Amino acid sequence: MGAGFYDGLLFLLLHLLSQVWVSFSVPLRNCSEFIVWHRFAMVFHLTTWQPVMEGETPRAGQEPPVPDWNLLSPHGTLLFLSLILFIFTQEPHQCLFQLAQPSSVMMAMLNKLLEPGFLKHLAQIDPKLVPTVVLQVCRVFCFPFALDVDPETLECIIASLRDSQFPAHLLQVSVQHLPISETELPLSLLCRLVLSDEGIIGQVVEVATSEQALVFLSAILLSDQAAITADLLSLLTHIARASPAHLPFLQRLLIDTDSASQLLNHVLRHRDCLIRARACSLVGNLLRHGQEFPHRLWHKAGLEEFLVDCLSDEDEHVRCSASFAVGNAAYQAGPVMQGVSKAVPRLVRLLGDSQARTRCNAASALGNLGRQSVEVGDLLIQSRAPELLLDAACHNSHPAVQEAALFALRSIGQQSKIHQVLMSLQASEKLEALSIHGSQASTYSSPRPTSRHCKKLIHLLQAAHSV
Repeated sequence: MGAGFYDGLLFLLLHLLSQVWVSFSVPLRNCSEFIVWHRFAMVFHLTTWQPVMEGETPRAGQEPPVPDWNLLSPHGTLLFLSLILFIFTQEPHQCLFQLAQPSSVMMAMLNKLLEPGFLKHLAQIDPKLVPTVVLQVCRVFCFPFALDVDPETLECIIASLRDSQFPAHLLQVSVQHLPISETELPLSLLCRLVLSDEGIIGQVVEVATSEQALVFLSAILLSDQAAITADLLSLLTHIARASPAHLPFLQRLLIDTDSASQLLNHVLRHRDCLIRARACSLVGNLLRHGQEFPHRLWHKAGLEEFLVDCLSDEDEHVRCSASFAVGNAAYQAGPVMQGVSKAVPRLVRLLGDSQARTRCNAASALGNLGRQSVEVGDLLIQSRAPELLLDAACHNSHPAVQEAALFALRSIGQQSKIHQVLMSLQASEKLEALSIHGSQASTYSSPRPTSRHCKKLIHLLQAAHSV
């Protein structure tokens, strides 16, 4: 296809602006008044960028109109996007204001360029142009996250993107048109949007449940693209954390498919520590949910061996995420319990980890394990868990670790054998001293949580002893 009527104009305008931006900056600063937007809106059959009225858009099943390639060719579309990016680079804050306006011509144009119907027409002319167009649009929408934008403006921009179904369109066109190697920027942008607005999660999940999308996501998890895999794991983790309503999608991807066990095994044993850490975090958030989901996940993927190995990983972030996952598995108990109990010695060692969050997770996991069975209680005693938890409660420098250790002691201290061990360690006296110290430290403020937990644990020990 030859050049469009506006192609040469765009090329000349880009050349002039790159040479003498200062001379052109005043008339171009107000992006909403820039005549180029309105001219090209007509090329793409955007007769209005106000709220759509009846009859202005194609009905379901009706093909969208073909862009007027005689006015702007597919290659001219790339020149148009290059012009947009250039103006954004020169006057970002002026342009960002337009992104916060859902009815602006700029938002209408950018959303149009990402619509499946438009990209279908573009692919019929030159399929190689589609990934470039998608990535250029993504670069425009990355500007709000790369600049120091006030919270209200950023919230308006994200709401505008959500209301225009931009996240759903972005995932859909990524699945349909992009090779895995080109998905790093779209997935990274989707992660930022999902983390910024939970209302976007539903859009993403709705698109992701299609068979084509499931195959696409599975291929990413099994690929050698570390950065892309890490972003996808973050996205799945936030979906798992947001609501149990999204479990059917996660179950289809991670349990019901033929490659489910292979997916999790691959990422939990990945050579990249960031991927191992995020994989453990995903499993941990999946195991938070009750019912039968954790048990099916555990048995389908054979996670026991991999998570226990991750507890001794050389990377501190992997150990932290693995201890979180094991703790949630222990809390769910049932069939999961038998496998997780093998992790006790490693969890005890993590009570001395360099990261406070890992020590918290390890203490909580030991508490969850100890409340399940006498057999695990014996293993806790053999591993010196009561002694080391008591030491963490009394002497750790981080209040959060102390609190987690006290919770764990209250949980496992209900077993008679562990209670006897705690009494032999003079736990009541040590906790009394800790409680007094906590009360003194909070004389001029509200009582510290450790002080309250100390008193509850002391009461538990004394009540059991009197019986």
